[in-house]
Amino acid sequence: MPNRAKITILIASLVVIFIPAVRAYPHQNDWDARAVSEAIEKAKAYLWSKWSDGHWPEQDKPKERNYGGVTALCTYALLAAGENPQDPRMKKTFEWLAKLDIKGTYARALRANVWGKLGRNSKYQRNLAEDVKWLLEAVDSRGTYGYVKGKRPKSAAAWRTWKHSWYDNSNSQLAVLGVWAGARNGIEIPLGYWKLIEKHWREDQNPDGGWPYQKEGLRPHSYGSMTAAGLATMFICFDAIYY
Repeated sequence: MPNRAKITILIASLVVIFIPAVRAYPHQNDWDARAVSEAIEKAKAYLWSKWSDGHWPEQDKPKERNYGGVTALCTYALLAAGENPQDPRMKKTFEWLAKLDIKGTYARALRANVWGKLGRNSKYQRNLAEDVKWLLEAVDSRGTYGYVKGKRPKSAAAWRTWKHSWYDNSNSQLAVLGVWAGARNGIEIPLGYWKLIEKHWREDQNPDGGWPYQKEGLRPHSYGSMTAAGLATMFICFDAIYY
């Protein structure tokens, strides 16, 4: 991945992470809140400095599976930071994203979150519905996702041989966030989907309470990042199923 794409992804991710904290506790420590807000403004300025002709530098090439993912992440970060969707740069970016036929789970889910941030009355509501449909079709029979949408083995023996190269909890969690963006904007999601997702995350939790990248495959030990993903996904499922 080019260094500039790595830095852009990092900055965008930090903006998304810190925005909720600043808004949740605006007066708890005025100096700290002001300092963080100033840092976010600098991050926004940095992101825009790397923007050109409707998009940001991508880590994938145009025909690769997650082309568009970096731009979707940066767009979502700026929207979460309060950037006006009517900004001409934003409008051009939306148009650029809408034209892409994205093949990868990461980028599809990120783009769904962009459309979700625009609200139910957005002209991109249909685009959101299409991305959510893709994500619903991409989930496998065990409630997991891999990097791309495809057919998985149905027999137990074939699954045991292949499953470790298929799914991971990173793709799986981000895909759920994309579907959730649709649910929050009036797109009906089958109850069975949420139950399937919940089942996987319950079964994939480690005895120490954390979640791994893959419980029985690559990196089976618990990670802080995957545990945060597990908690967020369980919250979404509980909200959809039980409330």
